[in-house]
Amino acid sequence: MRFQYLGSVLLFWLVLAGSARAAAPGDTLFPGWAVKASAGLALNQSNFNQAWQGDEVGTVSWIGTVSASADRWLASQIIWKNGLLLQFGQTHQQNATRDAWLAPLKSSDKITYRGIVLFKYWGFVDPFVAFDVDSQFYTEIDPMRKWLTPAQLTESVGIARYLVSNAHASVLTRVGFAFRERIDRFGTFNVTSSDYDSKTTTEGGFEWYTLSRFAAPEDRTVLTSELRLFEAVDTSEKDPLARQDWSSVDVDWQNKLSNKLYKWISFDLFWQIFYDKQLDKRGQFKQTLGAGLTWQLI
Repeated sequence: MRFQYLGSVLLFWLVLAGSARAAAPGDTLFPGWAVKASAGLALNQSNFNQAWQGDEVGTVSWIGTVSASADRWLASQIIWKNGLLLQFGQTHQQNATRDAWLAPLKSSDKITYRGIVLFKYWGFVDPFVAFDVDSQFYTEIDPMRKWLTPAQLTESVGIARYLVSNAHASVLTRVGFAFRERIDRFGTFNVTSSDYDSKTTTEGGFEWYTLSRFAAPEDRTVLTSELRLFEAVDTSEKDPLARQDWSSVDVDWQNKLSNKLYKWISFDLFWQIFYDKQLDKRGQFKQTLGAGLTWQLI
């Protein structure tokens, strides 16, 4: 019943798109590629010698970030938009006697790519095709380390609309049908090879995605928000235990607030709310707060 409702909503948007003639925001043409890139480094350090009276230990934490965007008009009514975020960080800590440093632990690991092609043939909404990637540099289960796992690939098609598009605010929302592949190289342990076999699960369903950006003059303060809701209607999972709750709505809401205290110094707050009933019946929450250096590369 809920899938019939979602289909009715999608049909309603299509009917509106066919009858509307108003100009959609964000239609300014430009030649070639419009590329932006920035990098950042956040650091935190403390140190104690062996004579220090107390149980504190020294730590060194760092997080490096590279973000980039590249947009290009493929034709007068077709625009291709790309976004990439790479983030990795570690925490190094002294042992209890402060005479050696322990092996570093990951504090941040994130690879995201967002690609979308908008076909601006209609006035009210734009048909689109999109491809998204969410992964990590590596996952480690002692003593094995596997790169680019887990990974999630999402291919979607539907209709999109800019609710707001100007120099200081942008809100792009889209709804459609999506296929999602989850690839886990630590799938099931193979006793014969003494290694893990990869596991790929494919799901198809409805997706609603909204990307927002609000900025003060000269980007002194920038708030970005990414909200994704996905409801599967079919899955390739065959394991009865793993199939439990596969059709529940998945929610991923990521937000980042950046403040430039000076040209090269930034103060960042990130928080994420994630809910996937197949992974955990409880909602997951992540928050990071830090200050560091930032550079505008392009």
